[in-house]
Amino acid sequence: MSQSEPVWLQLIQFNKRVSDLHDQGGYEGGIALAIQACELAGRYYGKDNVIFAIWLNELAMLYQSMGKYATAGPLLHQALEIKRKVLGEEDSDFALSLNNLAALCDSMGNYTAAEALYRQALEVTRKVLGEEHPDFAGSLNNLAKLYDSMGNYSAAERLYLQSLEVNRRSLGQEHPHFASTMDNLASLYHSMGNHTAAEPLYRQALEVRRKVLGEAHPDFAISLNNLASLDDSMGNYAAAEPLYLQALAVTRKALGEEHPSFALILSNFGLLNRAMGNNAAAETLLRQALEIRRKSLGEKHPSFAKSLNNLAELYTSRGDYSAAEPLLRQALEIKRTTLGEEHPSFATSLNNLAMLYDSMGNYAAAEPLYLRALDVNCRVLGEEHPNFALSLNNLAALYHSMGNYPAAESLYRQAREVTRNDPPT
Repeated sequence: MSQSEPVWLQLIQFNKRVSDLHDQGGYEGGIALAIQACELAGRYYGKDNVIFAIWLNELAMLYQSMGKYATAGPLLHQALEIKRKVLGEEDSDFALSLNNLAALCDSMGNYTAAEALYRQALEVTRKVLGEEHPDFAGSLNNLAKLYDSMGNYSAAERLYLQSLEVNRRSLGQEHPHFASTMDNLASLYHSMGNHTAAEPLYRQALEVRRKVLGEAHPDFAISLNNLASLDDSMGNYAAAEPLYLQALAVTRKALGEEHPSFALILSNFGLLNRAMGNNAAAETLLRQALEIRRKSLGEKHPSFAKSLNNLAELYTSRGDYSAAEPLLRQALEIKRTTLGEEHPSFATSLNNLAMLYDSMGNYAAAEPLYLRALDVNCRVLGEEHPNFALSLNNLAALYHSMGNYPAAESLYRQAREVTRNDPPT
């Protein structure tokens, strides 16, 4: 990149290189270039300019992809304030920054802040662009994903359906955005256990991506992975295996074997092998996914913690508790430092470690961990969320094993009340 070129052209070239690196999973290289672009934009246009804010946002998104949320947050706030001052609060670019900051809050488990930001972005987009614009559909989709994470499935379904309808009218049924929303709605039904509703949506999204993007596109591989995951959860292992293998082949060719998306599919394929009883193959695949995430995301990323947990669960199922325990403790510590102790994923790690001690008969160690997971799930997700019911059930099972039958029965009853209130599947 020549220093004699106009600044605007240098920034366009930076954008192309950073975008390519992001798509390839080369986050550290992308960060180095984005920092240079920020410095250039700041020097030439000034640090109160929207172009500088755009580059702050790009840098923040790269940090977020690596799980460096504490670094990403101040950059997103700074970008938002610049746009507020320069563009005002009724501008589509300001709404975009609201969405980006909301997504960070969502990742960190700060659902209250995320909801307020997503709702503000939705209202700005409604006012500026109208309810028939694809960006309005995108805002609906983002809020729906948040409610999905929070276990508010009825609200999520309503928003996904509205987003799908806006995309259908504005973009048509053969557009990648339409396919993405369909995929998200299918995932919601999958989470709810409504496999009958999920399957045709997954298949339709797959076909749209096949037709519009082609079978060599990473998004086509994601659709293959999602459909395989559904078959896996239904116990249809023979159908899931070739889909995972095809998804791996597409991702390997499109993104390479060091990309986080390849690690995700590899991990899912490893879990399928575990479910099929192929423990040796499962361990190889899960270890490979762990190493890819170590290299591409680092050892402080929640996805690396997820890989540690997957491997630990395999060891636990084999009765190798001494191998599982340090992995679960490492995963717990990563989530504590990265996400904080008020995040549902931290509660999941508490629960996983408690289950290990439960399996070992170490009830004194398991009980406080189950109680703590229950408390986090109650406060963060609420008493109507499936994870809260799961925590109640796990604690009840522990008390049953300990011979504390009255406490166990009370918790079982409470858990049944929560699941009874779930949406029909």
